[in-house]
Amino acid sequence: MDSDKSSSFSKGKSGPGETGRVLDFPFSLSEIAATADEDQAQGYAPLPFGHLPEDGPAPFDIYLKIKLKSSPEPRFVLCCPQGQVFPQEWRQKLQQVKISNLYFPVAEVNAVLGHLERRLKEDMESPRRSVLEKAIVSYEVLEVWTRNFFASPQDRADVELNLSLKCIDGLLHLIGQEKVHLGFIFEIRRHDRDRYTHSLNVCLLGLAFVSHLHWDADKARAFGLGALLHDIGLTQVPAEVLKKKGALTADERESVEKHPARGYRILKNFGSISNDALTLVLQHHENGDGSGYPQKMQLADIHPWARILRIVDSFEAMTEDRPWRLARPPRETLQAMCDDWHQSQIYDPVYLKAFIKFLGTL
Repeated sequence: MDSDKSSSFSKGKSGPGETGRVLDFPFSLSEIAATADEDQAQGYAPLPFGHLPEDGPAPFDIYLKIKLKSSPEPRFVLCCPQGQVFPQEWRQKLQQVKISNLYFPVAEVNAVLGHLERRLKEDMESPRRSVLEKAIVSYEVLEVWTRNFFASPQDRADVELNLSLKCIDGLLHLIGQEKVHLGFIFEIRRHDRDRYTHSLNVCLLGLAFVSHLHWDADKARAFGLGALLHDIGLTQVPAEVLKKKGALTADERESVEKHPARGYRILKNFGSISNDALTLVLQHHENGDGSGYPQKMQLADIHPWARILRIVDSFEAMTEDRPWRLARPPRETLQAMCDDWHQSQIYDPVYLKAFIKFLGTL
């Protein structure tokens, strides 16, 4: 790992001798890197600022990502070692420059997830937290979990799905409590250009939609887990292919079109994932006119859950920025989806009409 436990990064000199005191020094916002595509590959993962330990010593090392003009690559600098309290003045300092994430070593992910699970329980039970605040907490905890799970899904055990299911249960409960409106959904979801936030947004909007359809909690929960993991097969597609701005080659397109089947194979041995959810993962790119992949199925043969996810996934994809195009507004996206249906019957018409009605209630 490229870390420096005693640097004053603003001047490139050593600190006063106490490990992890870099935040005692003045710094410029231009020195702090907000995001990077390959944090996980570098051995670090983001932790939303609001989930820093509030009381007592930190149960894991906390890093700040910096980008100096003298270096082409970001560096991760230890700002709060495990066992040290994160002072209030540091929080205020970072809030002033609108830092949204700090970082932890992926090797310490179990300690981080344990901390987040405890925080999730406390926040969900707190009468001081609003419905929106609780939903944001659930979403952010789920984001950390998803990044970790997607990093090496073949090495995961079924028990590791427990925290994701607690977050999904929490979101379902909150969606049921609140008369869901568009502002509520858009306040929660993030807009980063990566597969993690896309999966989270599809899960969130999918949960809201099936709640609108009056699904029972167990069925909605199973659907939500499938929606969260629907693109896990993309972990086996080269990153440069996913980020490519130009047209894909035939081989690159073939690699992308294999991701539903790859996702199914990754997840099929997890006992907590229902057969319906597995089928959703396998069929979520099938089109009603037989033009989809990987099996080129006709609408009557496509599982109802996959038909729903095809709609939610398309809406989310079109309303997000992509490397090759900017996001479309929601109204324009719905019009494009309706045009696609009239031209080629890609979507299930019953669910598409229900989805349009659902968005009209938001």
